[in-house]
Amino acid sequence: MEAGAVFSRKEVRRIVRQQLNGNHGFKASVETELREIPVMLSDISSLGFAALIEGNFGNKFHVGERITVKVAPLEDQAYWINGIIIDKQTRSEETRISCLIQHEQAPGHGRLSPITLPQDQHLKGVFNHPFFYKQTHFFSVESVSSHGLSITNIAANCLLFSGMRVKLKLGISDHDETVEGVVSEVGLTESNQLRCFVRILDMGKQASKEFTQYLFQHLDITPQDLKQAGFDSYCIKELIYFKFVETQEEYEEVLRVRRLNYSGNKKVDADAPLQKLSYFFDQYSKILMVYHCEKLIGSAALILGEPGKQPTEIATLLSSDEVAQLPAEEITAEVACLCLNKEYRNTDILHGIFEQLYINTVMAGRSYLVVSSDNVLLRLYKRIGFKETGFSFIQPKYNDLPMKVLLVDALTAKWGKGMSAIDWCVIWGKSSGYLQRRGVIRYSPLERMRVNLNRLVFKAALKGYLMREKAIGLKKAMRLPGVKYSRTLTQLSGNRI
Repeated sequence: MEAGAVFSRKEVRRIVRQQLNGNHGFKASVETELREIPVMLSDISSLGFAALIEGNFGNKFHVGERITVKVAPLEDQAYWINGIIIDKQTRSEETRISCLIQHEQAPGHGRLSPITLPQDQHLKGVFNHPFFYKQTHFFSVESVSSHGLSITNIAANCLLFSGMRVKLKLGISDHDETVEGVVSEVGLTESNQLRCFVRILDMGKQASKEFTQYLFQHLDITPQDLKQAGFDSYCIKELIYFKFVETQEEYEEVLRVRRLNYSGNKKVDADAPLQKLSYFFDQYSKILMVYHCEKLIGSAALILGEPGKQPTEIATLLSSDEVAQLPAEEITAEVACLCLNKEYRNTDILHGIFEQLYINTVMAGRSYLVVSSDNVLLRLYKRIGFKETGFSFIQPKYNDLPMKVLLVDALTAKWGKGMSAIDWCVIWGKSSGYLQRRGVIRYSPLERMRVNLNRLVFKAALKGYLMREKAIGLKKAMRLPGVKYSRTLTQLSGNRI
């Protein structure tokens, strides 16, 4: 028969617990008007602590008063803990006080609208404690904004101080990217686990991109939600799915998207019949469909005209003299009926649409891409290489909206004719590289030299940009609380498309 196990008395149990979790042995002191009084922490957690004060110094402290204790767990680290004395016991020449820690409770997300993660989709992560040897703690992300993360499900024995710097690793990729931040708003959940807010001090470029893409891909949110939470929405085109219309059902779905977008811009009535959104060139156009997950969010028609058989839309709206001054229809493709849901605009999705249209234009053997634009989108088209032709017309299908005709030739997209090196690399570089690898386009020696020069300039600009971002992050990290806003390379080039 096994002997009955008898555990040690209460005081020994406390010492054993402290030895296991390491929450003891810190240097600590309390500042008074006259001097700094050394104290011994007999116990401490994220929510409270007990301290032993020797001699008559204990007489200076009373229940209900506020107290600030300087705790130095390591030689190069010190924290100032604010608390309220809730209990005091005096024994001979020693006074024991128990205090409730008052953590900073300012709303970490500020005026931003954070993205709340559903409980079954909490993002998991891990961090190593900054001053306990090899103590790893796991957490779940409750809500997030560009200011920081609200994390929970942290083990109750984890010691968190307001102002503590931690490096979080998020389980979103295989890259060893970390998010450095500062702890605040420490509290308990209903299941007696810790939660806190971590204000972001530094987030690497790759980590910022992957984090934004994770939210956009796995949660039911739009780029507008990302913007309201302070995130950059210029890195999401990679998560958009493109295809061309193949069935009547898909075509009718495109017509509904056109009606939704054109009615929002007051180009057509909101209750207009779908037939009114169907145009003559749809029968021989390649109609691009733009999807976010399974939702159709936009569309564009690529008209491959043929003289006398399949006219482009612009050819029917301009005079014959004006049409004669444009490149021949057999070498031109026209982009028409371009639309994108409102909450997905001002992102790099439009950039992705033009990459798809450009690739299909070149693969169809066309040398020019022509568009018509109102004054709202005119500046955008010019930024991506389109030039005004000097021609304009009145668009009857958009309630007689004035439109201007713009043109871009294949050489602009191929190697950057008339564009800056940075703009070309950001906008057309990847799609032209894809066409080269497919053997669709070939570079002459001079063109190859220009492309290589573009890439060298781009790499130098990128290096300078990253150095500036790092310097900005260091400056902001020196004044707590600090927040570092990450920007994408698209913003570096000034091409918000």
